[in-house]
Amino acid sequence: MIIQNTPHLSQAAQPELRVGDAAPKLVVQTSVQAPQEPSPQQLKQAVDNINRAVQPSNNNLEFSIDPDTQKVVVKMVDTETGDVIRQFPSEETLAIAESIDQYQKGLLLSQKA
Repeated sequence: MIIQNTPHLSQAAQPELRVGDAAPKLVVQTSVQAPQEPSPQQLKQAVDNINRAVQPSNNNLEFSIDPDTQKVVVKMVDTETGDVIRQFPSEETLAIAESIDQYQKGLLLSQKA
């Protein structure tokens, strides 16, 4: 195979089109909208619905919303003692997220001042 540079595209040989080669063009227009954050009440309602749905089959899972970060928290609780076995995200992770959030708010305020 020999590849040659052509100074003009019009001089390049165009491939032949056959009857079966011409595929119909499909134009799809989509509008992409930024996802909207749910309101605190919608989030609480969703968590309550999840808790009701999970309760009959698995009563050691609890879903809640962290009041500081507004993140959904899942806890695995020992049904006999009520102790938290595992939590996602962990308390440490929530504390770090809250700390970062407070730091960013401080930066914003100091930049405006």
